[in-house]
Amino acid sequence: MTAAKGTNLRERKQLLVGTTARACYDRPQILIVVSLRTDGELIMRLIHTTRCSKSRGALQLLQDAGYAPEVVLYRDEGVLTDALLQEIEAKTGTPLAELLRTKEEAYAEAKALEGAALRRWVVQNPVLLERPILIVGDRAVVARPPERVWELVDPKGA
Repeated sequence: MTAAKGTNLRERKQLLVGTTARACYDRPQILIVVSLRTDGELIMRLIHTTRCSKSRGALQLLQDAGYAPEVVLYRDEGVLTDALLQEIEAKTGTPLAELLRTKEEAYAEAKALEGAALRRWVVQNPVLLERPILIVGDRAVVARPPERVWELVDPKGA
């Protein structure tokens, strides 16, 4: 479930808190996990899928360290955007073409694309995006292995 446009950050936070468990366990899908400070400022986002052991491992490490992620379904229409992909590219310092899962069927067409055309293709085929990707502030890291999350957050906890 995504929060409706026009709601403030506190309302969206309340709306999403109740969806966390259901989103994780009833319908395994690719997710973006978001943590917010109590003042509502965004701290981190984790592009995640429950079907990927590396992604589950990264999420578990964060949770075990006391980070309380909120879950937003990333495959819902309109959630994965050109802007988010540009942000990931900029914050990882890695071109989008190098952040793709090469064994996915949709990769065959993606490898011939670049720039805006490639971003459009990934928005239409989100399974192509490597995960998990942790975004914190102005930095991001592909958390493979999951312990790479510690490059951006303190393993001693929130």
